[in-house]
Amino acid sequence: MDILSRLYRLPTGRFHYTLLGLIGVGWLFDAMDTGLVSFVLPTLSQQWQLTPAQSGWIVSVAFVGMALGAVASGWAADRFGRRNVFVGTMVLYSIATGLCALSPSLSVLLFCRFWVGFGLGASCRWPSRWSANLRLLRCAAG
Repeated sequence: MDILSRLYRLPTGRFHYTLLGLIGVGWLFDAMDTGLVSFVLPTLSQQWQLTPAQSGWIVSVAFVGMALGAVASGWAADRFGRRNVFVGTMVLYSIATGLCALSPSLSVLLFCRFWVGFGLGASCRWPSRWSANLRLLRCAAG
């Protein structure tokens, strides 16, 4: 018996559903970040008297961080493990998001938004893979 056959025979249990729930919370943070920025940006632009280009950077720098985070997370997962990378990037995302709320200037906000994006880009790779693996296990189990 090889390991893949053994994995297919394992029952889907509480651990798997707990893991799926935690992964869903990670996806929730991703969607929440996008939604929050769209609501906060008009007020922030008015209070800080930002130009349209500066407002665009607030959104764009997070996407740059997401792209780099997604690329870096593959290497990091091979070296440190998927779970460690997922937990680490969620911690990075959480801290950077909190610091965004305390940003006194545009440059500090852009720095924090980059790290928010990096954390999201790195963490959003794994939920789709884990949930796909769970579905695969459930289908194979019958």
